[in-house]
Amino acid sequence: MSISLLCHVSSIAKRILFWVCLFLAYSTSCYSYEILLGTGDTNTFSFFAGKRLCHSVNSHTTAVTCRVVSMKDHTASLTNLAGGALDVALVNAKMIHDAFNSEGMFRYLDIDYDNLRLLLPLYKEPAVLAVRRDAAISSLDDLAGKRVNGGPVFTMQNIAFQEIMKIKGWDEDIFNVYQTLSPQHAQDSIAFNAGDIQAMVHFGMHPDQKLKQELSRGQGKLIGLYDSSVEQLIQSHSGFTSYVLDAGIYPEQNQKITTVAMETLLITSSDADKDTLLVVLEAILKGKEQLQRAHPALLEEGLTVEMLSDRYVAPHPAVEEFFRNH
Repeated sequence: MSISLLCHVSSIAKRILFWVCLFLAYSTSCYSYEILLGTGDTNTFSFFAGKRLCHSVNSHTTAVTCRVVSMKDHTASLTNLAGGALDVALVNAKMIHDAFNSEGMFRYLDIDYDNLRLLLPLYKEPAVLAVRRDAAISSLDDLAGKRVNGGPVFTMQNIAFQEIMKIKGWDEDIFNVYQTLSPQHAQDSIAFNAGDIQAMVHFGMHPDQKLKQELSRGQGKLIGLYDSSVEQLIQSHSGFTSYVLDAGIYPEQNQKITTVAMETLLITSSDADKDTLLVVLEAILKGKEQLQRAHPALLEEGLTVEMLSDRYVAPHPAVEEFFRNH
């Protein structure tokens, strides 16, 4: 029987197959149970992280194999996961919040996401501001009257900045110029270096070589997207968290920078096989050291059941059992 046919057998048969494979893994050949892990596009950190997770699973056991499937956006990942086309997926907390509450990009989608469950929080992606040194910008409030790039519409950098604008009661008219320039083909960098924009939102992992090169020219510096209003946004439990960028990552960045971030979670569905997920969790957490060598942001925070219960989506029963036994 082919793997594609095995994926359509009943859940009971899948469980029987799983335990037979686990028992016979080291003595004879057996079909492994394949899980599909949804990530962002192939040029994203999400795709990189997904590949590292699958490597941990595939190195740990022959009873379960893991394969990464790149999706065009978070909406596709969540919809395919809810519909059973994916087994697990990496999705940031803001998108999960919006999916459950029919907000943002999910406002007009008539899809039920109530079967989503949490496995692990994996990493945080912060948003920071790169500002020109000659622009007299040292805080969020200094952006008023300045030339600002908030990033392309529907990107995570733009979504983060729009939420900050909303909590501060701003609209685009508060800026002298408001742009939505893309980092593709260095559109934002060219405008920044020419002085056409004085501040641009950066969303992503650090260190970022492109950002480092930009700041090494001496015209720019980083400030955090953080003040009392942003703290209210974080406390609203709408998909945001805080993040501290260590000093010394970028040229002349001599102090830590506190800013806002979105956390990426590894999620599954409520009907996912518990025994398979237990093996997946064991593989990932046993491989934590290797994951952090791949990138220090992966599984950076310690994990407890109490922490997992405060992540927008309820933990899968496999998670609770795993942490009870470990």
